[in-house]
Amino acid sequence: MIFALHDHVRSIAQVLRCGSNLNIHPDNEYIQCSRDLSPLPQSFILTVTLTPLKVKSEMIDEFKKMLDGLTFDNGKIIQGNARVYLASVPWIAGLQKRMEETLGPNGTYAVIYDASAAGGKLLGEKLAKQFAGLPVEEQVRMYFKFGTLRGIGNLTVTDISLDPVRIVVRYDNSYITGLYSGESEGKCYLLSGFATILQAILKANGIDRELVQEETKCVAMGHDHCEIIIHE
Repeated sequence: MIFALHDHVRSIAQVLRCGSNLNIHPDNEYIQCSRDLSPLPQSFILTVTLTPLKVKSEMIDEFKKMLDGLTFDNGKIIQGNARVYLASVPWIAGLQKRMEETLGPNGTYAVIYDASAAGGKLLGEKLAKQFAGLPVEEQVRMYFKFGTLRGIGNLTVTDISLDPVRIVVRYDNSYITGLYSGESEGKCYLLSGFATILQAILKANGIDRELVQEETKCVAMGHDHCEIIIHE
C-alpha cells in the first residue's frame, strides 16, 4: 500500500481514525476529515500528494471502504490478515534503482518477481473467494481495481479474452515515472506478479492455464503510459 505524504502530516493514525468521515477532493488534492480527532480541531485538513495517482470520483467510495477496513495497533497497520506499510513512492522506486546498480536489470527483476510470485498464488486464491459469483472477466477487473486503490498507479483493463487467455492492462501514473528515460525495455518490476495472481484467480474458476506477462509499453521507454499483456 503506497501513499506519498507531505512531511507535515502529524500521524497516519489520524487517517485511519477518520474512516468513512473522509471527504476527498481530488481536484484540490487534499483530504478533509469531519470526525472529532481531539486534540485536533473537529474539522482539519490533511494534505496528501495524490499525484501521480488522481483519485477518480467514482472510486472515492471504494477508497473510503478500504480505509475503513484498516486497523492500527501498536505501530502496525493491518488490512485483512496482512500487515501493510506506508512508504513513499520515491523511496520504493529509488530502492529498485539502487538494486539495479548492484544486481543489474535481470537480477533485480528476478528478485522482485520471486518475491511477488511467492505470495501471488495465495493472494489470487483469496481474492477468487471474495469475488465468487461474479463473471470471470469482472473478477479480473476487480483485481486491477484493487491494485489501483492501493496506490500503485491507475490500472485499467483495456482488453480481455479467456480462450485463449489474453489480458491487456493500461498502467497510468507508474511509480517509476521520472526515474528512467531512453530505456529499451519496461521497468515496472513491482507489477511482475500479475500473471501469478491472475493464474490463481482463473484456476479457481476452472481455467487452469500457465500465464506469462510482458511490458509492451513503458514510460521508461518514452511512452506516455505503460502497458502490460498477460497471456498463455
